[in-house]
Amino acid sequence: MDADRYLDALLSVPALSGPVVSPDGGWIAWSWSRVGPAADVFAAPTDGSSPPVRLTETAEGDTTVASWAPDGGSVLVKQDTDGDERARLYRVRLDEPGVMEPLTGPNPNYYLGGGRLHPNGRWLFYAANLDAESGEETEEDRLFRHDLESGELLTLARPQRGSIAEPELNPRGTHVLYTRGELHPAGRQVWLADVEGRGDREILNFGDRAKVSASWFPDGRRVLFLAEAGPYRRLGVWGMDGEEVRWLLDDPGRNVEEAFVPPNGGPVVVIEVEGAGIEASLLDAEAGTETAPPGLPGNVVPLAPVEGGWVCKHYDARRPVDLVRL
Repeated sequence: MDADRYLDALLSVPALSGPVVSPDGGWIAWSWSRVGPAADVFAAPTDGSSPPVRLTETAEGDTTVASWAPDGGSVLVKQDTDGDERARLYRVRLDEPGVMEPLTGPNPNYYLGGGRLHPNGRWLFYAANLDAESGEETEEDRLFRHDLESGELLTLARPQRGSIAEPELNPRGTHVLYTRGELHPAGRQVWLADVEGRGDREILNFGDRAKVSASWFPDGRRVLFLAEAGPYRRLGVWGMDGEEVRWLLDDPGRNVEEAFVPPNGGPVVVIEVEGAGIEASLLDAEAGTETAPPGLPGNVVPLAPVEGGWVCKHYDARRPVDLVRL
């Protein structure tokens, strides 16, 4: 095979991105590009019992996974139009693949971030640079609770400037975790908003210029966060009950890039950059012990524990991203 044909073959290989595991760990959904005119969303059971199901098939724009519904029976997806990045949210049920139920309005005049459904099935949470009263686009993002039955758009948070990337509702459905960058362009602080609109407050701030990212533990009471500390990042836990910070990793010799708790529980997955690749470890948040996950040559990112092993993302310089069970 000559170089041109080899390059064409490489460019035609489907590209997998944004895998998200369901709350119970039974399914995984992702976006595949190069399988049609635009990227579409697929899902498969994590036990490998059946082949992937194509949940969307569109040509209007790229479709990506936003989140799973709390009951694990449907996936919330985002779709833009011709790459304009002004996404609309839809719901697709596993037992009705191809049927995209609109959750937000057509032709949005704003940029949308997140997309989480409340356990009551009625409230939808997302961020957008939108004024709820006038319907006009704004410079800064706001955090919203969208009532899917009445259409009410309740503003939960109004940062003075900047964006809200991916607000995350806790599994209990009581609070939304999000970040602000009002103090300095280089920094991010973590805030917590009440879903009833009773206020929001800053919970994690390690300096105006320090970036902090955070996500929920499955218990919906604890927050796992990664905070810049000069040339390295520290990994910690913040709890709603005592509102205290407990450090899990504070080592300048470690290059922690990402950390998260799988939606169905288990140890904290810690991702570090090692040379040109990554190294993953499994950290017990209570005992503080670390173990190595199942491995393969290349880069392996554990996504969720399943019976007898882990569902992982696997890739390297010669291999496109794939999903495997180890």
